Amino acid sequence: MCLVALSCEDKLAQLDVVEFGARLNEPDPAKPLLPLDYKAGSFEIFVISDGDFKAEVHQDCDWLWFEGSSRTYQGNSEDQYITVYYDANRTIMRDGKITLTRKHRNVEIQVNQVGILSEDFSVVHQNLWIGAEGGQLSAKVLTLSGPDDIVIETEYVESDLGQWISQVRMENNYLKFEVAENVAENDRHAVVTVSKKGTSFVGKIQVGQAAAGAETQEMTIAQLKAMLSEAGSVAVEGNVVLTDCIVLNDNLEGNGAENINITSIIQDLTAAGRTLYVSDPQGNDGVRIDFNAGSELLVKRFDHLRLSLAGATLAREADPDRYIVSGLSATAVMSTEPGSGADVVIKQKKMSELQPSDVYTLVELTNCEQPIAKGPYIGVDVSNYCIINKYPMVIRDNEGTTMHMMVNTTCTWHRDGTERPKGSGSITGVIVHEHCDNFEWDQAAADQMVGNGLGLDYVNNLGHIGTYQIRPISKSDIALDNDFDNGFSSLVCEFTYIYSGADQKLIPNYNDRAIWLYNDDGNPCARLTLVSKTNGEVEISTKRDWTLLGPYNDGQLTDITTGNGIWCGGQRAVWFTSTSQENLGRTQGRIDKTCGSAWNSTGWVDKDNNLNRFWQVNFSTSDLTADNAPMSVQLGAVNGYGDRVGGPRNWKMVYTTSDSDAEIEIARYTVPDFPAKGNRRVWHCPGHKYMSFTLPKDADVWGKTQVVIKLIPVDKAADSGDTYSRGTINTNVDNSINYFAVRCNK
Repeated sequence: MCLVALSCEDKLAQLDVVEFGARLNEPDPAKPLLPLDYKAGSFEIFVISDGDFKAEVHQDCDWLWFEGSSRTYQGNSEDQYITVYYDANRTIMRDGKITLTRKHRNVEIQVNQVGILSEDFSVVHQNLWIGAEGGQLSAKVLTLSGPDDIVIETEYVESDLGQWISQVRMENNYLKFEVAENVAENDRHAVVTVSKKGTSFVGKIQVGQAAAGAETQEMTIAQLKAMLSEAGSVAVEGNVVLTDCIVLNDNLEGNGAENINITSIIQDLTAAGRTLYVSDPQGNDGVRIDFNAGSELLVKRFDHLRLSLAGATLAREADPDRYIVSGLSATAVMSTEPGSGADVVIKQKKMSELQPSDVYTLVELTNCEQPIAKGPYIGVDVSNYCIINKYPMVIRDNEGTTMHMMVNTTCTWHRDGTERPKGSGSITGVIVHEHCDNFEWDQAAADQMVGNGLGLDYVNNLGHIGTYQIRPISKSDIALDNDFDNGFSSLVCEFTYIYSGADQKLIPNYNDRAIWLYNDDGNPCARLTLVSKTNGEVEISTKRDWTLLGPYNDGQLTDITTGNGIWCGGQRAVWFTSTSQENLGRTQGRIDKTCGSAWNSTGWVDKDNNLNRFWQVNFSTSDLTADNAPMSVQLGAVNGYGDRVGGPRNWKMVYTTSDSDAEIEIARYTVPDFPAKGNRRVWHCPGHKYMSFTLPKDADVWGKTQVVIKLIPVDKAADSGDTYSRGTINTNVDNSINYFAVRCNK
């Protein structure tokens, strides 16, 4: 067995191939060491083996992983690649080890990942403040280099105020300098840059000095919020300093806060990097701080922060009550002290226990899951990322409560090639209130904004998706078990694929008019059909979706063999039959319709323009009781595919049982349209919208020989091209589903 390790990002190093061993050409031929960047990513191990072998990450290296903690691979005579993934490193340099074993022989691969806090060079104190009287300031700088290897430069923000920092020098791992007295009427600021000769190591220290005669008023977050007793805004007057607060986020993994869609093709993807969520150490009060465009924040997660609010605006928004500070530049950050997650209380709550005071604080949601684990965190068309900057991934807890977990398209792990966890556990993050126009849209509000003179292309932020969402800052905040068996859910039925092509079929369950599921004994247990009110069951067609896992790098998927998280018969349920399909997989994340990862139908109105069709799922609950409550239904749906819009907008979900034909409504929901070529709208969604709905606990659905779920269009409202729902259904536009499941508790 021979190995070569290749970085998927930079091809940092290549290992010489030797039998049952490996070594680097440089820098140390005796040590196969692969250097990794501090950001999250992946690399590949190239293996040639004549038999089965095992790959294992060492126990103390939980920041490295495969698709399981230990994997056995089938060896063959052909080239084989194993993808290894790694988390972002928020601390100092760390080592990792992977062992590959075949029978009595083994090979060790060692990796080394630099940290955002480099052992060789890192700035601990990045923000310093001093009074008008001046004096000496010092910032801790960890370095193994001598003073002669350090380059120090000072840049003054207010260039007209002269040079007021002097005697800058390194002494015993501290950068020290003198600050002259400030006799001016305004604060002043400078940035001291520290770098190491011949390397890319650069650190910045922001220095601020108070104006002559300035008097400050310190204020806690609770006191700041008390300035507004109702929704509205107020200018913060005087030299107010926000104290006693902890920074809850950073943008190291690209998911620190929400970004902004300005139009259907214009985005501001810098917003997440200039937004801070801060709370008091007790986690009782939190506030969002939106810094001005172009601000470069020298702030780390869990820093203790002092912030000048001079010139800021405080806003209070309702439903839920939340507080936002705006109008500040990066120079408002007066000082920061490094901290850790132990410095702030992380509240443990169920989704149903969330309340307005939790917004912009750190919360751990307990006993929850991602009920739809098909595809990556953002399983949409990569070539249409311009219209979507985040995806609200549905999550559910063991009480049946649902909400959304927000993931940005800039997030390093939104499509990193790994399968999403299928089990349950906890999710930690900042509780936020965000909108998503790609999922929902308020046509009446849009009409009013257009009536007030705003161009339709610039109307946005109207998609209400619930009162609370959670935003994990790091992938490690998603502490869910990878294994479905280690969760609280039990599947009553799950439809993930439809096959076409006898030589390619993976799931023997399709006869053009139904998708079947079978028990282990071979007897049918569930059936999904498309029903016409006049003609009975009608044909279902296969459809494409965009759920390839990736990984995604530099605008395309660099690996299309990782599948989409669905396995059938021991193999990934994805295949490609042509080079063009493979190219679309790379450029769009698309699984071709010949693979059957989704199913669809047109003809939602008949020749007399009447609503005529609905989806139907039949299953049995004869072996279930009310102890398995609650029951919930999950689906992924979208209308059309780019050539035109006009699929059914408004739907309802109902159920009947073998004891009663009465249709009992479970929920109403909307299905978005795929972006139309040449006429994208902010309310379009370039992929399937994932949803979950829970039946009431007292729903009489247990112990039945048959339960029927129906998905029914409720009216003929549809996208007109210029309005979200003022058009009428186009009979040539399809509605497609790429996932349907019914769950209950074990």
